Amino acid sequence: MRFVGVFWGIAIFASSFIILIFARNFTMFVIDFLILTVGEMTGIPAVPAYIDQLTDPRDTGYYQGLPNIAMSIGRAIGPLYGGLIIDYFNYEVLFITVSGMMLTTLAYVVFLTRSK
Repeated sequence: MRFVGVFWGIAIFASSFIILIFARNFTMFVIDFLILTVGEMTGIPAVPAYIDQLTDPRDTGYYQGLPNIAMSIGRAIGPLYGGLIIDYFNYEVLFITVSGMMLTTLAYVVFLTRSK
């Protein structure tokens, strides 16, 4: 059941970046960031419970640490990646690629859930 929160959280989070492409005024940015916040509040807190549901109790600690490692790597590489994409392309390409990465993650989560 916790998978539903993770699924919808990632989907809403990814859609906020697609919507950001079309934001042209302050009101749209505020609405988009509200959508982003809802996605983040729905998906991120459900991940530890979802991992706990999928893993053997002896391995739970190890698998609980993996999302933290992934988020740390994203925080380290993200600004460089974003800067390079903006320098060589534009913001639209950045938002599309970030959405694509999130949707790829979502597809992986769906695949993992179905295989368990």
